[in-house]
Amino acid sequence: MKKILIIVLSTVVGSSLFAQKINKGQTLSFEKRYYSENGDYYLIFQNDGNLVLYNERKAPLWASNTEGRGNKAIFQPDGNLVVYDRANKAVFSADTYDKSAEKLIVQDDGNLVIYGSRNNALWASKSSSGSQSVNNNTGIIYKDKSFGKDKKMYSENGQYYLVFQNDGNLVFYNYRNSPIWASNTDGRGSRALFQPDGNLVVYDRANRPIFSADTYNKGVDRLVIQNDGNLVIYGNSNNVVWASKNSEGSKSGTHYTGTIYKDKSFSKEQKFYSENGQHYLVFQNDGNLVLYNDKNSAVWATNTEGRGTRALFQADGNLVVYDRANRPVFSTDTYNKNSDRLVIQNDGNLVIYNTSNAAIWAVKR
Repeated sequence: MKKILIIVLSTVVGSSLFAQKINKGQTLSFEKRYYSENGDYYLIFQNDGNLVLYNERKAPLWASNTEGRGNKAIFQPDGNLVVYDRANKAVFSADTYDKSAEKLIVQDDGNLVIYGSRNNALWASKSSSGSQSVNNNTGIIYKDKSFGKDKKMYSENGQYYLVFQNDGNLVFYNYRNSPIWASNTDGRGSRALFQPDGNLVVYDRANRPIFSADTYNKGVDRLVIQNDGNLVIYGNSNNVVWASKNSEGSKSGTHYTGTIYKDKSFSKEQKFYSENGQHYLVFQNDGNLVLYNDKNSAVWATNTEGRGTRALFQADGNLVVYDRANRPVFSTDTYNKNSDRLVIQNDGNLVIYNTSNAAIWAVKR
């Protein structure tokens, strides 16, 4: 009889610890763990106000990013999963209200899913069908996302992460914590957003854009931190619209790959590095476009200090510095010569290549 009672009690205790159902109208208690059926994953509303999904290694798979703000977490009667602050303002929402949501489940595959009355997925932490959520360890960021300071968003394999630093710089790091791309907005950046229009932008305190991927209104779908160390903005047709490594389809200027494509305007004091990080090109505040080596010694310059106001690698393939009267004070004279890209090479040479991969201009000839 005792043996039977122990088995019954074990079953009851086990069902209370694992596969805990979260029903509509239920408030999630602080520090209470809501487990998957297999016990390998759990959801917890932490004392710091963050709602987090963990795996069996206690590594976060998804979070509401509401630490320091969250005061109440609730799966509402209207079917929405929401975290509120002390002023009862929503600081996170799954946006599943009035969509016939029925249940919130921590699945055995590590996915947190809100299902509808027809057992259809309305929202999921792993961004399965119907979900437009942001998660930190799947590498996918959807539009209308504001980046919290020092909040790391990882690739699916955990080897790379994107972070908007406290110094205002949006930086992409590898597993060695070495930067492989940056917005170069340190000391200036106040807000970083992946906007509803599909543009990745960093704004200063005056709300002026100081970095832009220029991907607005181009049918953008998502920003992906890839397992290969590339940061990519994809379109609705799964086409590459922008990429940190300038993969196929991307024609954006990047900062740590050494390659700058046509129709690029240089911001003042924005550094463009060679792939090995040993050399960089910068349009200085004094109006001079300068190439530096790893010792911060100038190896080449346009000699336009005191005159240059704009520097462009133009759509016609010409590298030009203009003065205030819009007169060119420096030009590589490479216009209409099938120029394809400007490269800051690992050997310290600055080269303009044409579409046939032939050098048509270089600092070191």
